Amino acid sequence: MVYPYKYRSLYRPPHFAALPKGLVWDYVEAPAIDPMIAVRRGLPLSRHRFGVIATERMLTPEELESFDLVPHE
Repeated sequence: MVYPYKYRSLYRPPHFAALPKGLVWDYVEAPAIDPMIAVRRGLPLSRHRFGVIATERMLTPEELESFDLVPHE
């Protein structure tokens, strides 16, 4: 499934504890720090250290700040 909202993590890889509770997400660009994710999932390798994720809903400004995420254009 492709989700419409894309974000990048500034300081750590995305995982259940580094994203808002209950958020549904998936990688759309594999992290540069772990290129095997690209191979396993057939994703393009990101130029961003922790990759790019897509989410099912738009994150609030408070969530972006709390989890050190930025929108990906």
